[in-house]
Amino acid sequence: MAGFYHLAFHVDTEDELEEMHDLLESKGVSVSPIVGKHLFDKSFYFRDPDGIQFEFACPVLDLK
Repeated sequence: MAGFYHLAFHVDTEDELEEMHDLLESKGVSVSPIVGKHLFDKSFYFRDPDGIQFEFACPVLDLK
């Protein structure tokens, strides 16, 4: 199935990630727990009414 199914947003810090998570949750959005999917970042997911998956992610390890 071709089409748009995922969009990720970047935030700079874990604090910002937690703020976005709490804000969306306070608005009644069903959000996943914040997870570390790789060694270098953390993120959480949610879906819009059309089923498109959104993600907020932040780095937790400086790879420079």
